[in-house]
Amino acid sequence: DIYKFLMLDFIRSHPEYQSMRVRWKLTVRNKDVRIADIIPEWALRAQLDATKSLKWVSQAGISYLRGMQVGNRPLLREDTLEYLKDFSLPPYELKNDGNGGYELSFEWNWEESTLWEIYALKIINSLYLYSYAKKAKLSPSEWNGVMTRMYGRLYDNVEHVKSEPRITFSEFGTR
Repeated sequence: DIYKFLMLDFIRSHPEYQSMRVRWKLTVRNKDVRIADIIPEWALRAQLDATKSLKWVSQAGISYLRGMQVGNRPLLREDTLEYLKDFSLPPYELKNDGNGGYELSFEWNWEESTLWEIYALKIINSLYLYSYAKKAKLSPSEWNGVMTRMYGRLYDNVEHVKSEPRITFSEFGTR
């Protein structure tokens, strides 16, 4: 999700936005996906807390980001990379909504809260798949079968897109 790092770089380059108070809220739009029925709240909190407790970003990560270029200029400004060395995520709020879902939100200044989107979505997606497979009591071979079918459908879709010159495809992240 490099665009979130680009957004952070933009926020940091405009001091008037850095301390702007914002509220992010995770919303599962498909009412048939009842994540609270699949992901135990304790497991979600454990992952969110573990992620929040980490100090970001490693020196290897900083070096990787520093090496990204647009033409012959760095993708991110040096002060943004320095900021990331001591970065940590702000608090979150999590409530069961009583309808099979969770209300997950982050209210803090824009500069510090913007990166929660990357981690929160990854945590939800990973826990959902893990918990779904566990709840369905899928054996390793059954799980491999599910993943093989999923990759097969993905491959078929990619081949279809490639075979149709009128189709244009743009990828905007892992959502």
